Amino acid sequence: MYVKMKDRKQVIIIIYVDDLVLTRDHEECISQTQECLKTKFEMLDLGILHYFLGIEVWKTLVDIFMSPRKYAKEILKTLG
Repeated sequence: MYVKMKDRKQVIIIIYVDDLVLTRDHEECISQTQECLKTKFEMLDLGILHYFLGIEVWKTLVDIFMSPRKYAKEILKTLG
C-alpha cells in the first residue's frame, strides 16, 4: 500500500501482483495519479471497484462496504 499526500489531498494505491486499486479523497488526485502511472506502465481503467481479492466492495453516498460473502460462497461450493 502506498499513500500520497499533497496539499491536504490524499491518494491511496493498493497493489497485489498485477492488480492495482486507486482511491482518494479528491477526484482530481485520481486523474493526475492515473496519468502519471500510464506514462510508466501499461494500464487499463476498469472503472468502479466491485471485487478485489475475493472481497465484494460497494459504496453508498456516505460509506464504503466490504464483504467476503462471494469468496466464502465459492469456498463452500468447492468443498461441497
